[in-house]
Amino acid sequence: MTKISKVLEMKKLLLTLAVLVLLAPLGCSQEKVLSIKADGSWRASKAVSGDDWIQTSFDDSSWVNATPNWQHGPCSTYCGKIMSCMVACNDWMWTANSCENCMSFFRKSFAIDGEIVSGSVTISADEYYWLYVNGRLIGSTEGKKVSYALSDTYDISNFLHPSANVIAIKVENRREFEGVVVRSDIKYRSVDPLVGQLQAQVGTLKAQIDTLGADKTRLEGQVDSLQKDKASLTSGKEQLLQQVSAFQLENTNLKTELEQTKLELESSSSRYRTFVILLVLALLVALVGLGFCIHYIYEKSKPRYPALSGSPMKKAVHLRKPSTIEGKLPAEDAKSEVDEPELPHKKSVHYESLKEEGRSSGSQLFK
Repeated sequence: MTKISKVLEMKKLLLTLAVLVLLAPLGCSQEKVLSIKADGSWRASKAVSGDDWIQTSFDDSSWVNATPNWQHGPCSTYCGKIMSCMVACNDWMWTANSCENCMSFFRKSFAIDGEIVSGSVTISADEYYWLYVNGRLIGSTEGKKVSYALSDTYDISNFLHPSANVIAIKVENRREFEGVVVRSDIKYRSVDPLVGQLQAQVGTLKAQIDTLGADKTRLEGQVDSLQKDKASLTSGKEQLLQQVSAFQLENTNLKTELEQTKLELESSSSRYRTFVILLVLALLVALVGLGFCIHYIYEKSKPRYPALSGSPMKKAVHLRKPSTIEGKLPAEDAKSEVDEPELPHKKSVHYESLKEEGRSSGSQLFK
């Protein structure tokens, strides 16, 4: 059975009990007043966790008793002179020790065994307070002018249960004096014990309904938060899918660009190899041509001599007759043919006829 179904069942039971209460004899009822003030019966703590401490079902047995007639409160000096102190002079309460920039928490549990007629709470604090009745925020000093000399009064008739109840207060002190003063007057009508039991049961069921309603509100808030988270996750998933698609497209483009670049590099490398081969061939041709040029220049620079035939060139040389060669030379001029090739280191001379004497003498063959 879900919580909503439980709420519906409890509402039906509540209506049945309400009918029984209305049929109860009103003559048996008697109006009473329950007064609650700041005293040592309040439970106090310096620190809490979560929001359960404002509920009637919270276990405050580990808390300490509040310190009444707090001597460090503003009324300890200005008793009867300021409005908040007139609520209950010196009935300000606090935890055991003074503190600045601190928080204190207070709880007062009580039961009402009858039909609620009216209820009110008057409160003042130094400096900021938050007032809760049966888990519901009744009032606070947020957005108000803060002064311990001022007090606030709230109607809590619609927040009380004809059974277990709790008043919870959170107080924040920031500087100097600290304390909280509170007074609550609750009027109720006592009835026949049976009706009182029924009313108590109704109050208990009402408290449970309020708790379930708070749970329902909290669950609805959690559902809304989960739905928002789901929408956010869906949006994030769509964004991620879009990014993945974009990355895939970019990856495809990059692959295409890489392939094109690879082809261009291969083409450039082929052209470069062709260029290098042609350059090497051109250099080889140039070197060969240069070798031919050097050889040609070298050949042109060598001295040229006339080519010699089979028989050496004959040159007629008229030899003058020596004056005396042992007196045996012929009277006519002797003719001789001398070979004179134009060589730098060698000269061949052929004579047609020379006297043996002249050859052997070796002296003055020529002028």
